[in-house]
Formats: sequence, structure tokens, C-alpha cells
Amino acid sequence: MKLYPSVVQHIAHNSYADPERLCMADSRSAFSYGEVWSRIYGLSQRLQELGVTRERCVAVECSQNAGYMICEFAIQLLGGVFVPIEKNAATGRLAEILSDTQAVLYIGKDPAKLSAALDTIQTSCGPSQHSATPGFMDISRAADFAYAPEDIPPPDEM
Repeated sequence: MKLYPSVVQHIAHNSYADPERLCMADSRSAFSYGEVWSRIYGLSQRLQELGVTRERCVAVECSQNAGYMICEFAIQLLGGVFVPIEKNAATGRLAEILSDTQAVLYIGKDPAKLSAALDTIQTSCGPSQHSATPGFMDISRAADFAYAPEDIPPPDEM
């Protein structure tokens, strides 16, 4: 059994070694290593377009589905910082976390929650407290950015 420095590298390797083998599942669906890797890679490309880079924070609302884990792994692949936000966090708590982490993106269920948190930051701290307004991505779409296997470079070339 080979050990890998990260879960992401383990998934990438197994997507080539045994692409049809079960990798993860939630209450609605199951994904093979090949499917998970194509979604991680695809989401990482979309996250880059949205400004996620090495050491930049991405706040992600917790959920109990494969999309949540795919978010975490895509952010790790980019070298970003995954910041989990408890499900149904109060607006003030979300505002505090976004302000403290300077998150470039919020991945969650409701864009109105992000707007309310940003209003709270501006009201309590002034507009200069958060250097840039974080973008929003619907977490239900996190697993939708799959790439075709032939369009993904092998793990050793990344």
C-alpha cells in the first residue's frame, strides 16, 4: 500500500489506477475515483476563475453531501485555505469569519446570507474592514464542474 502526502493526491492517483472503484457516496449518489477526480479538478479550475489562489481563504457552508468534500479537495488542490462554516450559522458569525479570514469566496446555499453578512461587516466595522467583497457559489453546484478524463493532466504532471 502506497502512502500519499495528501488525500487529494491519493484520489488523483486512484483515478488513474482504478477509476471505477467507489471513492465516496452521500444519501443521493455514489462516485468513483475517476468521477471524484474529474469534479475536483473541474471545480478547482472554476475556483481559479473566481479568484481562489494559494493561501486565499474560501468559506464553505457545511453540508452532508459529496459536493462539500469536493469543495474541500478542490480548494486544497489550489493551495487555498478551506474555512468550514457551520450549517445555519448566524449572520453575525458569518460576518465575523468572513472579516477575520478575508475570504475571497463564500460557497453556501443562500446568496442573501452573504449579502446580510457583508452588510453587518460594513455597519459594524466600516467598508475598509474587508479588502474585497467575496464572491458566491451555490454549494449544490459544486460537483457540476466535471472535466473529461482526457482533459485532465496526469497527477505527476500537475
